[in-house]
Amino acid sequence: MTQSGFFGAVTAVFEVAGVTAMALGFIGAIVLAIRSLVRTVTSTPSLTDALVLAIVVLIRTVLSFSLQVEIEGIAPWRRALLTSPELLVRTAARGAQTHPDSSRKEQQ
Repeated sequence: MTQSGFFGAVTAVFEVAGVTAMALGFIGAIVLAIRSLVRTVTSTPSLTDALVLAIVVLIRTVLSFSLQVEIEGIAPWRRALLTSPELLVRTAARGAQTHPDSSRKEQQ
């Protein structure tokens, strides 16, 4: 068996396994959804439930915001200032004015 034939066969096996897994998962999800359709859990809405939901939303918002600031290193409302073309041009021009030696070094 040639190398391309071997990899073709392995690829076909993985494709069949993937399609089978997706089909079985779909069928299983449909069966579980039909079985639990008549057993939905409902509760009487209360002010306590609304308060708990508001606290969960607040906590998720704060965590999402802090994670974004930690990953990107800047607050979201400041990001637009750092990436705008006008600001980049002004910063480059200001850098060239404050460091005239650097432009000479680059030309040499």
